[in-house]
Amino acid sequence: MNSSLPKYFLSTGKKQILLGESLPLMIDMMETVLVCPYSPKCLFVWIVFRLDMLAPYSSYLRKLHVVLASTSCRRKEILQDQLGMQFDAVSSNYDESLCPINRLSPYEYVIENATQKAAAVVKKFETDPSLLIIGADTVVVLNDEIIGKPKSPAHNIEILTKLSGKRHDVLTGVCLIYAVGESTHRMKSFCERTKVYMGNLPRAVIEAYVSSGEPESKAGGYAIQGQGSTLIESIDGDYFNVVGFPAYRFAKEIRELLQANAL
Repeated sequence: MNSSLPKYFLSTGKKQILLGESLPLMIDMMETVLVCPYSPKCLFVWIVFRLDMLAPYSSYLRKLHVVLASTSCRRKEILQDQLGMQFDAVSSNYDESLCPINRLSPYEYVIENATQKAAAVVKKFETDPSLLIIGADTVVVLNDEIIGKPKSPAHNIEILTKLSGKRHDVLTGVCLIYAVGESTHRMKSFCERTKVYMGNLPRAVIEAYVSSGEPESKAGGYAIQGQGSTLIESIDGDYFNVVGFPAYRFAKEIRELLQANAL
């Protein structure tokens, strides 16, 4: 790859955007387009602008009572900043330890947790005819083993040492529960996967990162949206899915529900 190529820029209107060594892409949009690389090896592009895929349905979305069954700052930021959603955030208080992790595949595990979180919150608003509940759960998976949140700095070092130089997957399960009248609801769930390739990390780098405090309570023991981005060689899939919520897939699923007049 020619390193002299521009790595990112900000523009508005109709512009030519260089993506690696490929031909220029012509992109129309109404608001700002941000093109940014999250990999020093390959240029991954995210086009971030408010309600692009959902723009034709923005008036319908404003009529919905959207509730995020989570108080995660990262999920709230993605829904608000990347998707332009208006919503309430309510803790589900669901105990994830109740989910039988040993009897479920990682895919089934995140779907089950997301479903239970959404179901716990829907009880608080079950007579609301405009209700849309969003439940989500994200895990890091290495060789079919779910890598949880670090329990201590020493455990965090152990996790990152295990991930170093390898590919792992980030899975996010999402459950949508929506009203089809008073006290009647339907459910749609899905799982999004992003492949993450972590660089070969010297022990000193791992220890310094853990001592920063950033990866505390983070799935997989790192935060890609922060200093943890320097640990990642490349990704294949939705960057926001690694942060905690699959922005593109969510918008696609919501659009399909709106087109089918389900919402």
